[in-house]
Amino acid sequence: MYMPKSSPVSPAAPGALRGLLRLLRLWRVAGPQLLEQVELHGQLASLEWAEEKRRLLRLVLFAGLAFACLLSLLLVLSALLLALSWATPYQWSGVLAVVGLHGLGLLLACWRLKVLVGRGAQSFAATREELAAGFVALRRTI
Repeated sequence: MYMPKSSPVSPAAPGALRGLLRLLRLWRVAGPQLLEQVELHGQLASLEWAEEKRRLLRLVLFAGLAFACLLSLLLVLSALLLALSWATPYQWSGVLAVVGLHGLGLLLACWRLKVLVGRGAQSFAATREELAAGFVALRRTI
């Protein structure tokens, strides 16, 4: 029985082999630079994350302290205002003033929280810029 010798390499294999060799050469040239960029971006991201954690911790601590002080002050001042105006014709004016003052305080606190939350969008801005610049530089090299 005669079996023709068949080549284990298909006719499309030489082109695929050239593509693979081209890819290996490209990786040899760009690989170390890519790995260095990844390492640098990782270091930058960890530094920015540590800075963001410190900022958030300070934000929470000072917000808690400010809330405790504000709550104590508002309770004492409200009680004082109501006690002083209770047996006078300004009784309801005093109650409305306390409610209005507390409402204004709430609006001010909400506005300030909105500003602080908006600053969170600026987090990792340097990392994003560095990633974009690194990819542009890597594309130029390749």
